Amino acid sequence: VINETSGVMTTTRVLDFEATVSYVVYIGVNDLYGDISTNEVILFVNDTNDAPSATYVAASVAEASPVGTVVGHPPAVSDQDGDVVTFSISSQSLSGATFSVDSSSGALAVAQPLNFEATASYVVTIDVNDGTNTTTVDVNVNVQDSNDAPVAQDLAFSIFENASYGATVGDVVYTDEDTGQRHSFSISQLSGYAGDESLFRFADTNDPTVSVAGALDFEAHPDPYRFQYTVQDSGSGQLTSTAYVNVTLMDSNAAPSFVERNVIYNVAENADGEAVFN
Repeated sequence: VINETSGVMTTTRVLDFEATVSYVVYIGVNDLYGDISTNEVILFVNDTNDAPSATYVAASVAEASPVGTVVGHPPAVSDQDGDVVTFSISSQSLSGATFSVDSSSGALAVAQPLNFEATASYVVTIDVNDGTNTTTVDVNVNVQDSNDAPVAQDLAFSIFENASYGATVGDVVYTDEDTGQRHSFSISQLSGYAGDESLFRFADTNDPTVSVAGALDFEAHPDPYRFQYTVQDSGSGQLTSTAYVNVTLMDSNAAPSFVERNVIYNVAENADGEAVFN
């Protein structure tokens, strides 16, 4: 538009060199007597560097994805000047470099192990630079829950040697980040300790309580019994974890016993005060 008094011309919108490089404007000038004079003005638009643009689509990635897994798809990139565009991460919603970006393609990738239970979503801020101008883009990344394996703990118990069959030894201890799952338990032989596992059992496959399943003898086995146990979850893949158990026997007072039984001795009828047997 033009100011009718001063003749100053101004733009009414942002100019785009890539769309229109020049304009022809006809200006009319009239005086108080009604005389009019027109003139043709050609305006050339000087090119300036335009900021690049990049469009990311919100992405999802599985919690169990290994480091290096590409997240979603590379962005749709536009630069009207045809400049080479590079990408970099300027910030992430949480501390630590959870994701990385390919400087050439803009593709996001997993840079650290993910944990859905700790963080279910991220916002990654990416700078798109054409060498002159930088555009900032936020990318939303949702983490999809995956089944996490339980974690069994090594344990040590003590029990008296005269514990009866079915007596409780102790409960195994494990953790599982996935809530609401069922767990089953089993005992197996540990290399170098054959037979130890047969003396113990889980009262029920879904019960973490270890109980006595055989005769224990401190004098015959003064060293701890040792076996391994496995805990298995009910999630996808039924993941497992194995740990070790040491069971130390505590000595109990053993009742005396005869060396010989059902022994027959002869004794004279007139024996009086004589030793009969030992």
